[in-house]
Amino acid sequence: MTQVNGCGRCQTLPEPPEGPGRLFLWPPLGHSLGKLVAHLREAGGAYQLRTDAHCVV
Repeated sequence: MTQVNGCGRCQTLPEPPEGPGRLFLWPPLGHSLGKLVAHLREAGGAYQLRTDAHCVV
């Protein structure tokens, strides 16, 4: 796994899943959620932010 931006407060992201499917991520901290969304935005990845559930799909 590759750590994003080396922040000591964040956990690492899992490897991309093989084949079709959805990956639901519920970061334990709002700080981690913000960094995850920023990384996906910069990478041009497709994602849906579910603010009601504090998760990224």
